[in-house]
Amino acid sequence: MRFVYFFMILLLTGCTSSLTPKPAVKGEFLNEFNTGYAGYAWEFQDNEGKSIWQSSISLLLDDYVNPKIRNVDYDAFEELRESLDDSKFMVMWFTKDWKEYYFNAALIQRAMDRGKIPVFLYWYFGDDFATGDFIKVVDQKRKGYAKMNKKVVDFLNQLNGEVILILEPEFNKQNVLESQETKEVFVKIMRCALTYFELNVSDNINLHLGLSMNDNGSKYKDEAFDCGYEHCALGDKYTWNRSINVFKELSDNLDIVSFSLMLSQFSRGAENPNKPHRYKNEKLGIGYLPQRIANLSNELHTQLDKPVFLSHLVMATGTWSDTNRNEEIEENEINTNGWNREVYETYSKFDYNLFRQNGMFGLALMNLFDDPKHDMGGYNYFLQNEHHLGVLSTGTHAESLQAKDGELKFKTFNEIKLIDLIYKR
Repeated sequence: MRFVYFFMILLLTGCTSSLTPKPAVKGEFLNEFNTGYAGYAWEFQDNEGKSIWQSSISLLLDDYVNPKIRNVDYDAFEELRESLDDSKFMVMWFTKDWKEYYFNAALIQRAMDRGKIPVFLYWYFGDDFATGDFIKVVDQKRKGYAKMNKKVVDFLNQLNGEVILILEPEFNKQNVLESQETKEVFVKIMRCALTYFELNVSDNINLHLGLSMNDNGSKYKDEAFDCGYEHCALGDKYTWNRSINVFKELSDNLDIVSFSLMLSQFSRGAENPNKPHRYKNEKLGIGYLPQRIANLSNELHTQLDKPVFLSHLVMATGTWSDTNRNEEIEENEINTNGWNREVYETYSKFDYNLFRQNGMFGLALMNLFDDPKHDMGGYNYFLQNEHHLGVLSTGTHAESLQAKDGELKFKTFNEIKLIDLIYKR
């Protein structure tokens, strides 16, 4: 460990140091385009309804399926393995509640030795930035963040090879960008963290440090204002640039830049978060999404001269029709696969060569599975659609708040599995 104690103090007291500009980042994978999947291990239930875990790495490397999974369908798990076989990036999350025993470093290393690259999305502040006073959140959590940074680097230092660590996915919440003061505070604490990881990571690791924004711009083709493109469904340069300016402040500390894109036919309302809001497809830019992804990647790559990664991509498949017009979501108003066609038509138009030409080296789906327990106790921005984020569902009822069972159901349209539109190309 190098300078650990010194930089822990800097992080606690206010860090102003920065590294000299980084040299060109090594890593042959940056010159290619590859896909990724989400999950070190997936939570299922056993025959007693207790949680049980299926290692994604063991499935891919050893064809191992945990036999204790309730209603386990071995053939379906084999189909899943075949779909993911060529996927390069393994996306895992460090959260504020993460414990060292959640991940097995030796198992991850086995996958790395087989050519896989771990991508760690480090979600510490997360939605606290969206729901609380930003400055107070930072002050209250600064010491905990410093301690967590040490836990993260200690875990990473058990590995050997290429590793990607992306800080604060979806950092560009309104509370972060609302004033010059809040932006400066965010930049300061991120620079401290990035510097800490850079100086304390083992020499055995080629660490690629990043930061990830969410695409919060307008996606409406017929928007009344100018977004910098022919229409706003193709991109929103002015909204994007608010986040890109933060990237620029941290450019010397970053190896890669990243973004996420999440769409749902319904979510919390922008003006009244306590009321659900349903969006027409044209408001969400369906039909233009592949070109929009290329355009955002181009903006990031051109302005920052960094490789670009789409860190977590979500298109929720559920739809909602407020048939009784009471502005409340009821179970019989949800069609769990009502957006399968839109997902199919969007993913089938993905052009990985186009993405690569615009600076991207890869993308990953955020969720492979619909998960009834997803974001339990969290903000649940997509409301019931938080349980329909995957390209597979299971036999467990979506609103049961129970872990998945092993009855895997591949979501399809036109008899094509949605998962294969991403991974089998």
